[in-house]
Amino acid sequence: MNFGLCYDSAVRALGRIRRALWGISQEITWAFGHLTFGRTAYLINVVAYRFMAISTAVPRRDHVYYLETRAGLSLYYRRNRGDIQGIREILIDEIYRLPNGAAPTSLVDLGANIGIATAWLCHEYSIKSFAAVEPIAENFALLEKNCQINGLRGELICAAVGPRNGETSFDVAAGSNMGRVAAGQLTVPVRGVEQLVSELAFGPDLLKMDIEGMERGLLMEVDPHWIAAFSLVVMEMHPEYVSVESLVRIICEQDFSYFEPAQETRGVHRSKRERLFVHNPCTLVR
Repeated sequence: MNFGLCYDSAVRALGRIRRALWGISQEITWAFGHLTFGRTAYLINVVAYRFMAISTAVPRRDHVYYLETRAGLSLYYRRNRGDIQGIREILIDEIYRLPNGAAPTSLVDLGANIGIATAWLCHEYSIKSFAAVEPIAENFALLEKNCQINGLRGELICAAVGPRNGETSFDVAAGSNMGRVAAGQLTVPVRGVEQLVSELAFGPDLLKMDIEGMERGLLMEVDPHWIAAFSLVVMEMHPEYVSVESLVRIICEQDFSYFEPAQETRGVHRSKRERLFVHNPCTLVR
């Protein structure tokens, strides 16, 4: 028996358990402080979600749950790592919180998933005009429900976004927020990003993008000038698929200022995966 290997495995397992317990404590605090409906189901699902990271024996459920926040936001979600993680990142950690002074009037959400970010951004910044793009039918159904329950009326597009119109193979990952354009189980329609932006029924302002590496195709396989139509860009970059430094350079060449990805949320200062760009002239305080 390799005791060194067993020791390392035990240390990693204990580390995962400790992180899970720390996360649960944060989520419990948030639930009691911010939820007015659906608290018990949410807390049960949080515990299940946290232990999904430790053991595959914890079952995921496709049953749809519902919650309401004191701020007036309503949300349908499922017990899976993608949905619960999305609630944590967007509603608790507020990863899409914009700098002071930002007041976007419209939103394009590429990689909308079940609509948590769409609903939160529209609610938080009083956005009335938006388009949300999501290729997976099961996620898209909840995106529609979450927009409807929050009184949001925008353009919802069941497709992937890519360099040009067409179809593509899509890999549906175990987490509902990790699917990506790659060899996979589905064939999904693709909306070309230039045409999508040019055909919007409103003037684009805020772009939120989380498309699991397809940012490479949108910014490196077509002329990236389309992104200059936006005033604000907040996006998650995926270094496992594409060079972050190259993407930052390309976007800045379209006359954007880049904000280092760090934030302070409820007294905790940490790095962010979400990159923020503001179109010049920049009037926001860093």
